[in-house]
Amino acid sequence: MTDLNAGVATGCPDPLNDGSVEEELAVLMRDLNRMMRAAVDRRLEPLGLSQAQWRPLLVLHRAGQPLTQIELARQLDIEAPTLVRLLDRLERKQWIERRPIAGDRRIRHIVLTASACELIRTILPLVRAVRDEAFADLNADQRLACLRALQQVRDRLRG
Repeated sequence: MTDLNAGVATGCPDPLNDGSVEEELAVLMRDLNRMMRAAVDRRLEPLGLSQAQWRPLLVLHRAGQPLTQIELARQLDIEAPTLVRLLDRLERKQWIERRPIAGDRRIRHIVLTASACELIRTILPLVRAVRDEAFADLNADQRLACLRALQQVRDRLRG
C-alpha cells in the first residue's frame, strides 16, 4: 500500500495520499499508462519513431474517421499550440494532411496519408506484442473482469 508519510521529506504531505485502495488504483493506472507507452517506445525505436509521432497516428487510425485538431489535442491530452508543431512535423513526413472543413475555414480535419497507413500496418503488430506481453499473466476471466471494472470507472467519470 501507499506510504502514508510520502511527501513528508519534502515538507509537503499529500492529503490525497491516504493509503486507500482507491489511491493505489489511481496511482497504478497512471503508472501502467506511462509504462505501456514507454514499452511501445522501446519497441518502435528501431523504426525511428518517438511517442510524439506514433501516438497521434494511432489515435487517428483508431478514430476511424478524420478528427479536428481540437479533437486530436483532447485525445492526446496536449495543448493546441503543442499539437500544431507536432502536426507540422507529421505533415513534413507526409503522414498526415490537414483538410479544410466545408463552411468553416478555421477548422481542419486531420487525415492519415497512404504512407501513414502503411507505417501503421508495421506499428500495430509491435503494439499488440507489447499489450500481449503486459497481460500474459492474466487469464481471460481476469482480463474481462479488469476491463469491466475500468469501464465502470470511466463511465462514472464521464458522468
